[in-house]
Parts: sequence; structure tokens; C-alpha cells
Amino acid sequence: MSFTYKFTFTLCLISLFSISSFAQRDSSQIELNIFPNPNKGTFYITLVKHEAVYSKLYSMDGRLYKTLYLQEGLNYISIDVPAGIYILRIDEEGENQDFKITFS
Repeated sequence: MSFTYKFTFTLCLISLFSISSFAQRDSSQIELNIFPNPNKGTFYITLVKHEAVYSKLYSMDGRLYKTLYLQEGLNYISIDVPAGIYILRIDEEGENQDFKITFS
């Protein structure tokens, strides 16, 4: 029996290319802080040096739970959702940015 490792090598090259492509977009990324994370439905989101944005909270199965309006600075959030991992998505100028929030 013989094995080839060409496939693994190709995957490594693809992964390195994806990481470098992502790094080039960092200048337009929105910086925000979510704390505490994980939380029980009450938490803060700090939007750093950016104008106000709308964001959407999705469950891992793609269900939209809530639309949030985030202003620059500290935002207090209180949401009643089932425990689990959720994605906070911000769509700005056609590019999505996702942030993970865990509810316990």
C-alpha cells in the first residue's frame, strides 16, 4: 500500500492563500468588543472608532433572532434567546463581518 501527500500539500497552500487574502482586508474591518462573552443574555458591545451600524444576530442554523442598532461607544444589550452559539453579522458596503457570541 502506498500513500500520496500531494493533496495535503495543496490544502496547505490554499489555507495560506486564504489567510493572506483575509489579512489584506483588515484595514476596513470594524473593531468591536463583546463582553462578557459567554453571557446569559445581558452584555455590552463596544463599537470602536466607527459610525453607527445595524447588525443582525443569527443562530448557528441561520435563523435571524434580532436586529441591533449599534452606536459608536458602549451599547448595552439584553436579549432572551436559547443557550448556544450565535453570530453577530455586520454588513457594511456589501462585506459581511461576523462575530461569535455565546449565550449560556
